Amino acid sequence: MTMNQQMIPAGQFKAQCLGLMEQIQETQQPIVVTKRGVPMVTIIPYKKEMVSKCKIFGALKGTITIHQDIVAPIDELWDVDN
Repeated sequence: MTMNQQMIPAGQFKAQCLGLMEQIQETQQPIVVTKRGVPMVTIIPYKKEMVSKCKIFGALKGTITIHQDIVAPIDELWDVDN
């Protein structure tokens, strides 16, 4: 948290939510929402490029190494009656 970030109590945020969202989008400055003086969340402006970098599908591509045939039968007997 930087010194110039605006902090606002949760009750005030609740009462002024829509106006604060517009302010955040216009100024591009985040707001920290507090509860009893303790920071709880940071509301940040939406940026389309952030969403495109956070794709779920394919995120782990290239992180797994297969060393053997993963579909071939194994040479171990199973006791399936347990």
